Amino acid sequence: MAVNDSEIDFRGQSGSDPTEYAINIGAGYNRSVMEIEIHYQTRCIDDAQAANLAESLSQAIYGIITKTTSTIGDLQILSKRQQQQLWKWNGEVPPVVERCVHELFVEQARARPDAAAICAWDGEMKYGELDELSSRLAGYLVGLGVGPEAIVPLCFEKSMWTVVAMLAVLKAGGAFAPLDPEHPASRHEEIFRQTGARVVLASAQHSTLCSGGNRTVVVVSEAAMRELPSEASEASTRQKDDNSHKGTARQPCLCAVHVWEHGKAQGRAFNLTSDSRFLQFSSYTFDVSITEIWTTLLVGGCTCVPSESDKKDDLSKAINALDANWASSRYCCEASRSRAHPGLQNLILGAELVTDHDWNRWSPYARQITAYGPTECCVLCIFYSVLLAFTQACSASLLRRSAGWWTPTTTQAGSPGRRGEDGGRVHRRPGCWEGCDQHAGRRGRLYKTGDLVHYDADGNLVYVNRKDAQVKVRGQRVELGEIEHHVRECMPEVGRMAVEVIMPGDDKDKATVAVFVEQKEEEVSDGDGSSARVFFPSQVDSQLSERLPSYMVPGVYFSVAQLPMTTSGKTDRKRLREIGATFSAQQLAELRTRSQGPKRQPSTDKEKAMQQLWAQVLNIDADSIGLDDSFFRLGGDSITAMQVSSTARSLQISVTTADILEQKTISRLAHRMSRNHFSSNLVMEDPVNRHFSLTPIQELYLRLESTGSACFDQSFFLELSSLTNLESLRAAFKTLVRRHSMLRALFSQTAGGRWQQHISDRGSASFTVDYVRCIDSKDVSEAIRQSRDGLDVQNGPVLAAVLCDQGQRQLL
Repeated sequence: MAVNDSEIDFRGQSGSDPTEYAINIGAGYNRSVMEIEIHYQTRCIDDAQAANLAESLSQAIYGIITKTTSTIGDLQILSKRQQQQLWKWNGEVPPVVERCVHELFVEQARARPDAAAICAWDGEMKYGELDELSSRLAGYLVGLGVGPEAIVPLCFEKSMWTVVAMLAVLKAGGAFAPLDPEHPASRHEEIFRQTGARVVLASAQHSTLCSGGNRTVVVVSEAAMRELPSEASEASTRQKDDNSHKGTARQPCLCAVHVWEHGKAQGRAFNLTSDSRFLQFSSYTFDVSITEIWTTLLVGGCTCVPSESDKKDDLSKAINALDANWASSRYCCEASRSRAHPGLQNLILGAELVTDHDWNRWSPYARQITAYGPTECCVLCIFYSVLLAFTQACSASLLRRSAGWWTPTTTQAGSPGRRGEDGGRVHRRPGCWEGCDQHAGRRGRLYKTGDLVHYDADGNLVYVNRKDAQVKVRGQRVELGEIEHHVRECMPEVGRMAVEVIMPGDDKDKATVAVFVEQKEEEVSDGDGSSARVFFPSQVDSQLSERLPSYMVPGVYFSVAQLPMTTSGKTDRKRLREIGATFSAQQLAELRTRSQGPKRQPSTDKEKAMQQLWAQVLNIDADSIGLDDSFFRLGGDSITAMQVSSTARSLQISVTTADILEQKTISRLAHRMSRNHFSSNLVMEDPVNRHFSLTPIQELYLRLESTGSACFDQSFFLELSSLTNLESLRAAFKTLVRRHSMLRALFSQTAGGRWQQHISDRGSASFTVDYVRCIDSKDVSEAIRQSRDGLDVQNGPVLAAVLCDQGQRQLL
């Protein structure tokens, strides 16, 4: 800028101001036109997504301007072009098959009666044999009253006779509901109650688990089948639901799965043929077992059933002995701990987020298919079968649409939305349909699965994570999938891992991001009986600090012998949280101290004072805090940093929240305090009785409510831990108002109508404290209403308190 006698010249200067954010939006006015620029990191968002974001932002701003009374939820930020694109991508659906499963199976049995249908540890069965035996059993079941709308529970270990039982129930016109023999009896009873079961099929080994009540237990075995009459009754073909499959909710939840609707479509999509031999690894209560058995049989393939012991102890042997060339779920392959499966040519990965570790391990040996589908609707409805490089800042799996929908609601194409599928539940409890959309832009019902996906530029779906994987740590939103992606890149040598938010000692205020790594050789019991070892990879911490915001950097790492799994083959995250809760915050701090070797202890008064402050706020021993310990590694965050700063001021120590967040360690913080020692003598004067401008949020509120009389306040409703009196309470509020000047702020308008504020010197006029004797909640509500009605931002009071006395209990 150059200054002459008559003018000032401005010369433009270009520059770059990079930030840690993936997307930055700048807005400004240019000749009465708002211009918005979006700057983005190409490693996190591609050009097509950025264009969609800009289009949706424009749509949102237009909606806010033109519909001022609408809520955020009412805004439609999908443009017409984006809506048309979504309909185009979802325009094709597989043809409807109006045939029953047993009819489709009979076609295969007549076409290839001598082909292998089941190859199991306890025997083999051809298509013709399976058809004949299941028909005989179906006739017997019809005589017991099994027919349309009847649900028949099945209780079997891994066996070829389970398939016979399933097919017989379908031929009789019923639906089957598999039970897990290892589940408690109370869970079985709940399923019996939900299904209204009068007939149960079971193996000889587990038949006693199903006895009781008015139920008839039919044992299905080779010996029992010989006693059945050879004549088969005519099977019903009117059954609507061909399988009733149990979900994995806290209480058992039966889901009606229309096998005939998706079985043939899956076979075509996966390229399953009569040469396919599918390993039946999954539990019968897990919906993937339907694909392993029925999708295979409907294309003329063979389902291969290992024994329970081989499944758990020597799966490699079973895969080779059964000559299986198809398998589902990476957990099947993880259980084998071996790549010695020369015949295994196809692997379906699903159930959870597929990681680069999964791809890299098996890509040289088998064709891999990423597949997805919710239990409530079908088994697998979208898939992708080509090895690909991962995109985005978090691990993701690419999926091709088969019969699935993405329900964006208010988000733009390219941003995460919830998947939607057709589906239903049997004997649903209240709230079971809360995840369903009855009006999703077409006829029918959509089930919102709770999984987050987004479209890529070609219309494929990129699976991000579960909706509930987006959690908050001390108020900050954390994406666990993104953290796991970066941890894997920094620790490429590890196998399976999981990232979870834990609460040390069950203290919600100490929520911490934890990494659980499966490393069998390093198993150590190190904390109240949990089979886990705590370790702190300092090099990984340093790398992650350059990739992630501080609140997303893991605070602790656990090495476990084996990641806990649920019966449906998913990571047992509840168990991971339980492991984390066995360690207290103090224990974790001490373990980190030990891992770093001897610590430098404070020597100066300032260093010792800061050590004590950190210990007080973080609730850990001062001796466990060294000069070079990171505030964040000790469990601190921006909130606790503010607490440290506030406490320091009360001790006449000048340290700001920004200082703590930037310097991170006591040694660097003390050095900064020494250089800025003069700041401790700096006292900011309150602008008493001097008008000053409003903050943006104040200005927005008063612009919307020009009179300043509407009630727009923040309220707290507290129960006092001990009884007090009105005089003590007034004295406390008087001190509070005297120390915090903004509680004495009053507002006024200029002659031109512009609002301004000033700090009043009349503290007593800024607040009121009243006493009310209350009998019930109505009295309390009325006291609160009167108190709020008395607030006056122009003349005071701006702070009001009511002491509600209920005898032995006081509310404030």
